[in-house]
Amino acid sequence: FTVWVQNHLETTVHSRDEVILEAGAEDTCMYLVSRGHVTQGTEAPTVLGPGSIFGERRLLGLLETVDDSVVATETTVLFVLHRSVFRQGLRLFHSDSLHVDDIFLQWLNAKDACDLSQALLFRGCSQHLVQALRSKCQTRVVHPGEAILEEATSGDMLCFLRAGTATQNTESGSRTLTHWESPNAQEVLGLQRFSGTVDAGTVCAVLEVETTVFLGILQRFPREVAPMLETMSGL
Repeated sequence: FTVWVQNHLETTVHSRDEVILEAGAEDTCMYLVSRGHVTQGTEAPTVLGPGSIFGERRLLGLLETVDDSVVATETTVLFVLHRSVFRQGLRLFHSDSLHVDDIFLQWLNAKDACDLSQALLFRGCSQHLVQALRSKCQTRVVHPGEAILEEATSGDMLCFLRAGTATQNTESGSRTLTHWESPNAQEVLGLQRFSGTVDAGTVCAVLEVETTVFLGILQRFPREVAPMLETMSGL
């Protein structure tokens, strides 16, 4: 896998004081400094020299925009790995894909407290319920184009989109799902049958809990049921 990646790097050359990346710009690449130096950030810039890497989180799909500007301090040569090329390599080397998924989740857990109370279903609910549920949840990584949820198994797991964007496709059309939306909460609560499929548009982190486990926990918090039903019935 590493050799394959090395053979698919793009080489770019930048002159002194050239702005390589501007803060806020969209970017999905990882960069390796081959020769020369760059500074990252403006207020307290970090100097990066040969062997330094930046942009890893954008490559993995955790970020879509540049946090800090990057400027060449001298003539600088960079090796650039594009996300599309990286994803192609992971499709060819599945075992390495699993390792990269683990890294993605580690970085996600470091920056995201996984606050389930952000989900519409749990807004205003007891934190004791949220904490009890969180302890039973697991997060899995789903890659672009892969199915997150299918009609045949939509009642097995209650799922939430923790990171990334996805598309729910039905006979009547499609809609985009974003942070902390649940495509099947209404079905799990017995309000409305799920139809269609949900496919990952970007790299997604999907938080899941078995439906039977969720309903079992909910039985311990009967006062929370009516507000949940009211919230989800209004959608």
